[in-house]
Amino acid sequence: VLKEEGHSIVIVDKDAAACRTFSSETDVLAVQGDATEPKVLEQAGIEKADAIVALTRKDDINMMAALLGKELGAKKAIARMNVVDYDETVLKKLGLDAVLHPEAAAAGSIAAMIASDKSEGPAFIDRGSVEVIELEANDENGLAGKKVKEIEHPAGNIVVLLKGMDGTKIPGPETEISSGMNVTIIAKQEFAARFRKK
Repeated sequence: VLKEEGHSIVIVDKDAAACRTFSSETDVLAVQGDATEPKVLEQAGIEKADAIVALTRKDDINMMAALLGKELGAKKAIARMNVVDYDETVLKKLGLDAVLHPEAAAAGSIAAMIASDKSEGPAFIDRGSVEVIELEANDENGLAGKKVKEIEHPAGNIVVLLKGMDGTKIPGPETEISSGMNVTIIAKQEFAARFRKK
């Protein structure tokens, strides 16, 4: 979704294998390193970024990386946060432009935030607008044998994890889903119902 809307994307990840996967399966630049270190963000071109989006599982890391990125030149700071009891006034003073709940950390939501010119304060994505579903890929639900890009069409769904015999991985659009894999999908509610019916 982000690429389709004309955004250039750079991913920063400590995991060298994940960086290789992103680079080989997509046309996205992947930089290996710690996003809380200025030199790593500078290597990723943070000074030219429209936004920095921090999506790790740790709130403190996301807050630090997002605010550092904004300090180094990114126009917007967006962070995924697991704790939901936020003080909007404090977040605004700190400099965060948007907060994502885990269930809403989907490409469509992020693209909308980056494109938005509103600056009244932090944006909060409704937890009920998307759902996280986990399915075992098989012929009946139509996931087995499909490429990730086929599952993510129409826009509104994003395959975030695949778990199989060789472990858990973050897939690229050309990754093929094998029968028996556990597939985690973030989907808009209207599309989540379609997957459950299969």
